[in-house]
Amino acid sequence: MLAAYINGITVSVRDYFLDPFPVTNLSLPTHPVGYIYDEAMLKHKNICEPDHVECPERIMRIHERHRDYGLLARLQRLQARPATDEEILAVHTPAHLNRLKELATTKLRDLNSQKDKFDSIYFHPDSLESAAVATGCVLEVLFMI
Repeated sequence: MLAAYINGITVSVRDYFLDPFPVTNLSLPTHPVGYIYDEAMLKHKNICEPDHVECPERIMRIHERHRDYGLLARLQRLQARPATDEEILAVHTPAHLNRLKELATTKLRDLNSQKDKFDSIYFHPDSLESAAVATGCVLEVLFMI
């Protein structure tokens, strides 16, 4: 019998290729699973269209559901942080970052007129803070791997 050793299990090569579902080892993880949640990410919201699909409640509900199912107790909570300007500038231009900084002091009615220049994007005075924290959180998780 031609066999393969996959995820700690010896499997017939014939069976492996005939079975469309790969063999999975469901043992407990050897390293903790991390997560980050910060309410600063909830500040980005569409004031003019509160029913917009991209809303703070979507993140909040996911977090609440994980808590209600007891998943958070099994995870390692990582420290949230905003991305630095240097990290943001690794993928965005200085002009883009400066524009977002200007939006933080823009009146709400003027922010609403800005959204018409983009497809399904809206702005809030706290959009940069929320995005910077979300980006910093992704980087923290990445650095923990």
